[in-house]
Amino acid sequence: MSLLTRRAAIRMAGIVSAFLFNHSVFEFAESRSRAEVIKKITGFYSHKNDAAVIGLEYLNSAPEEVDMQKLIHLICPSDSDKYRQLADASSDDAHDLIVGWQREDFEHGRIANVAGWLLSETEARVCALTALAVGHFPKGMKI
Repeated sequence: MSLLTRRAAIRMAGIVSAFLFNHSVFEFAESRSRAEVIKKITGFYSHKNDAAVIGLEYLNSAPEEVDMQKLIHLICPSDSDKYRQLADASSDDAHDLIVGWQREDFEHGRIANVAGWLLSETEARVCALTALAVGHFPKGMKI
């Protein structure tokens, strides 16, 4: 019986690949943690395609935000307590955090008008990130 599980072997292969391609283990871990944060953010809505439609409307009015990394930074900057809280949160806790951020947006006047709907900036950006994550892009944009 092998002491090395399949999951551990896959992790080790990723770390070795990171070294082979001149990336540090920290960069590898950071990209993995960023992917987990994206998953938590885009998991906020159970109907992703509906959120994506709203996200596309938002991105059409804010084309400078058509970038997943920028959206993540605007939702929860990687050097902030928000990011650390989200990274450490369970799915349920992540949902509660995002709802709290939306509430704070309304309290502080951070509102986006998306096709006549008034959304918190966080909500609009979560929808936009969801749109990009599921492969929807604003009109005229090709990847």
